[in-house]
Formats: sequence, structure tokens, C-alpha cells
Amino acid sequence: ARAASTGIQAGFSYQLASRDYFDVIGMPVIRGRGFTPAERNADAAVVLVSERAAKRLWPRREPVGQLVRLSLDSDSQRTFVVAGIVHTPQPSSGSYRAWAGIR
Repeated sequence: ARAASTGIQAGFSYQLASRDYFDVIGMPVIRGRGFTPAERNADAAVVLVSERAAKRLWPRREPVGQLVRLSLDSDSQRTFVVAGIVHTPQPSSGSYRAWAGIR
């Protein structure tokens, strides 16, 4: 992943998540918001990122509303707007994480 505003890069774990995913696993959205009903598919250009990823990519900046470019596979990249920040459980898995919506 690369933050558009800072140019900082980090390796990301990217996955699709339903609107209720974070409630079910007990990881609250701590800033910004979760997915809206219209954003519940992978075509929506919004993501939620882990607290750890936000601190890495946007140190001393507000991450909500920032643009992040993610590699979806070995051949394609896509730019997303950060809609929210998800609490990173402790101990963290060590990876930076991002989630896009799915039904």
C-alpha cells in the first residue's frame, strides 16, 4: 500500500468484509465510520484500515478521508478512500490491514 499524501509505503493484508464483520469479531471502528449500505460491495472505493496501518501511513495526520493505493493482486492496484479506522487488537498480528466491503 502507498499513502497518496505522504508517499509512505507498507505491506498490507487486504480482505473483503461484511458490514457486520467488525461487530462480530469485536474490533470496533474507532474513527470515521463503517461501510454504508451502498458500499457493501468490492466495487465501492472505500476501505477501513487498522489503527496500526493508519499510524504507519499517516503519522501525525488524520487518516480518515486520505487516499491509499492497494495492490489487489500481482497485476492490479486500486485507489481507495479511508472511511474508518478499526482498533488493532493487542498483540497485533504484525501486519497492516485493510478491509473493503462485501455483502
